[in-house]
Amino acid sequence: MSNMKRSMRRVFWLLALCFFLLLGYLGKLVFVDREEISGNSYNSRLRYVDETIKRGDILDREGEVIATSTRQEDGIYKREYPRGRMAAHITGYSSVGKTGVEAAENFELMKLHNELFQRVSSVVRKTELQGNSVALTMDMDIQTTAGNLLGSAKGAIVVMEPSTGRILALQAYPDFDPNTVEAQWDTLKEDADSPLVNRATQGLYPPGSTFKTVTALAGMEYLSDWQSFQVECTGERVFQDKVIHCYNNKVHGMVDMKSALAYSCNCYFAALADEIGAGKLAKTMRQVGMDADSRFELETSRNSIYLAKGATESELVETAIGQGRTGVTPLYMAMLASAFANDGMMMKPYIVDHVVYPDGTETKNTVPEKLTEICTAEEAAAIKDMMIGVVSGGTGTAAAINGVTVAGKTGTAENATGYDHSWFIGFAPAENPKVAVAVVIENANYGSATPIAGKVMQAALAELEKLDPQDASGILAKLHRDDLLHAQKLEWADTFRKKNIHILADQNPDEALSIMDSYLKKNGLLPEVKQAVLMQKVYLLMQQNRVNELEQPLKEGVALLPKSFEGKAFSKLLDKLPEIKKERGLLKPGEEPPLPPGAIRATKMIVPTAPAK
Repeated sequence: MSNMKRSMRRVFWLLALCFFLLLGYLGKLVFVDREEISGNSYNSRLRYVDETIKRGDILDREGEVIATSTRQEDGIYKREYPRGRMAAHITGYSSVGKTGVEAAENFELMKLHNELFQRVSSVVRKTELQGNSVALTMDMDIQTTAGNLLGSAKGAIVVMEPSTGRILALQAYPDFDPNTVEAQWDTLKEDADSPLVNRATQGLYPPGSTFKTVTALAGMEYLSDWQSFQVECTGERVFQDKVIHCYNNKVHGMVDMKSALAYSCNCYFAALADEIGAGKLAKTMRQVGMDADSRFELETSRNSIYLAKGATESELVETAIGQGRTGVTPLYMAMLASAFANDGMMMKPYIVDHVVYPDGTETKNTVPEKLTEICTAEEAAAIKDMMIGVVSGGTGTAAAINGVTVAGKTGTAENATGYDHSWFIGFAPAENPKVAVAVVIENANYGSATPIAGKVMQAALAELEKLDPQDASGILAKLHRDDLLHAQKLEWADTFRKKNIHILADQNPDEALSIMDSYLKKNGLLPEVKQAVLMQKVYLLMQQNRVNELEQPLKEGVALLPKSFEGKAFSKLLDKLPEIKKERGLLKPGEEPPLPPGAIRATKMIVPTAPAK
């Protein structure tokens, strides 16, 4: 009998375990994987939802509808794209599968806000069930200009806001009409020109001479005398197993880094790379995020890097001038140009700005995010200065804009399967960059991308000025401020630790107070740091029963950031100061009574702990 009971208990606990595992799995499906499952094109429920719910609209930054759904006579919704080919690689299609924004935001476009209520309401009111709309950062006017300039030339154009990562235009050709994808499917998928491939994000090209900005950065970081490093250019330079030629064997004479970038001297940058070595150049390539995931919403190809520490001299010098086996997307090259424009800070690119409920309520506003820092602000400024020289008097003069300082770099990439590809990356205005571009034209003549880039930047600047958008510099300033605040907190904590402020507070309070007062006079201290130091001063004064000295630091603490936690604490203490003085007036110096309710209890000096090593 006992054996039977034990067996039953085992079965019971086994069933209980299975039950809880099932609950956990169902919970994961509902709460963790919901969006992924709902957005999966193999989910059969999606076909039902597509037929019963009006898919949300896709809007440009000004609210222009670039994708919408209309109900047909049979009650089925049909997807329509008013701008057709012009925005095809952004919107994608939603017929034979899904691509572009249609795929990336599938969950939101079909999602009902408060589904049960909406379904009941639609029956009662006889209204359509409608998913959420998706508002993009893309500006349709800039997108159209880029498309018209690209014309029937194979290639891509990316326009980006350097300080935020917002994509203003993303154009590629060959393209397709998303309105007729289903009807033309067999022809499109068999087309040798691959019109369904978004060349702006999925095309991999050798970067050509635009890569020399990276080689220049490597030189700055690994050669202490890079400013005086010069090369005699005779039109060609012989290495162990490779001969490097300048374009058309042009002789540039004695050149330094700035003039070499302006004239795009292959001999100089090959020699520079040979000087610093393959390992250091490869390290810089990784440093600028060349092998990292851009985390962009649309499908994106990963850049290819084939330069190792033990690379041959041929592989090294070819890579240094943007040839060899390096492959980059136009999106990445726009990100690289943006980073040089943005004091070395590379922002995460994004094209979805926010989601709009059917009632007009906005939600899920995208916040700009730093992807990586590719170099110091000083190095970025030096590269920027050289890129200005490229446009003002070098190979990129065709990108110049009247009245605007433009920074850029031209590139010609050899193509094993045909004519060379033409590149241009750059930004404007150089003093306060608002737009950055990357343009690549396949199988084109030398310099073909340069005038296109200039016209795109000019059109984008004009459009941004017309719209008078919210200044993005505030976002950048916040990012810088957060970094500065963190650094100041660490510096303050380290300073007080080294001076043993917590020991001095007991043994020599006057010296401790003097150190605090001296630190408060430092230039550039953020108010949060000042408040923290003032809080320590108040602690010490309370511990020493020096209540007559409290009023001034309390007032200063309130004035700095009155709505902060510290500011409110200072305010409470200030209100109770008369009560504290009355109570402590009967005490001997150094005698410590219980503090009144609401007062800060100074049990010990609060000094931030040292950061983990």
